[in-house]
Amino acid sequence: MDNIAEISRNKKQIEELEKLLENSKSKIIEIEHMMAELDVHITHLPDEFQNKKGQFENKLKQLAAHTEVLFKEKSSQARIKLKNIEKDIDLEVNEAVEFALNAPEPDPSELTKYIWAEN
Repeated sequence: MDNIAEISRNKKQIEELEKLLENSKSKIIEIEHMMAELDVHITHLPDEFQNKKGQFENKLKQLAAHTEVLFKEKSSQARIKLKNIEKDIDLEVNEAVEFALNAPEPDPSELTKYIWAEN
């Protein structure tokens, strides 16, 4: 009888973990989509902004890889770590948005940079 109750609890914990993991994956997909949209809008920005974007992409890849590792860990530990990952993702997105909003307007001479081939 104890085994049945334990199996039931374990199944419930696994279901909760899978929901958390799915939520994390959907957030990652949402962020990737937002970054793709930003790609379209920032192609004219100076190299400094391109480098910052690359840093955010690398951090996102690290978070995605970390999420996969968490799936293999115990659910109680994973739940805490997944919450921390979600906080990290939110912080990264907020930082990227804040950076973009506070960035100065690009120099008009650079508007065509990365659009046409340069000699």
